[in-house]
Amino acid sequence: MKKYQLLSYCATVGFRYSSLKGYQWVRENYNQQMFALQNPHLVRKSGRIGAIIATKDFDYTQVGAGAHIAIRGIHLFFRNIGEQEIGTVFFSPEVQEILRLKRTMENNRRLGCMEYEYWISQKNSGNTYGDKAMIFWGSNVGPDARANLQEASAVVGENYSKLINFRNTL
Repeated sequence: MKKYQLLSYCATVGFRYSSLKGYQWVRENYNQQMFALQNPHLVRKSGRIGAIIATKDFDYTQVGAGAHIAIRGIHLFFRNIGEQEIGTVFFSPEVQEILRLKRTMENNRRLGCMEYEYWISQKNSGNTYGDKAMIFWGSNVGPDARANLQEASAVVGENYSKLINFRNTL
């Protein structure tokens, strides 16, 4: 039971005070992302923002597209809490190779395995309660769940992109 209680606490990190504070938190995180995407040379590459930069140039036929959307979603709600050195992982040549692969569940799972192994290696290394909670969460989300999340993120992103493009033709 403690495991699921801690996961529940993870989901509320950043929304401590009120819905207004939560909105401001998400808005600030979104603004950080936009700044980083427009100025990648000015941001720290080793953290979660670095992971966003490392995954930004992939199209919806590639593994990297779903990973990019998923990482941005995590950053929106959790910012740098528990980020450790995840950007370094996504900039690694091994992960970059996987990100370029065709988007299939098998390839998404390959990426999920690498992420999962990283988070397992980070257990007990967070400096704050929030860090420890996020690392706990990361080390308990297996490769299959990660593959499904990345695939779902890519499908939603691709469909949203098509909708926007269609709307712009009207």
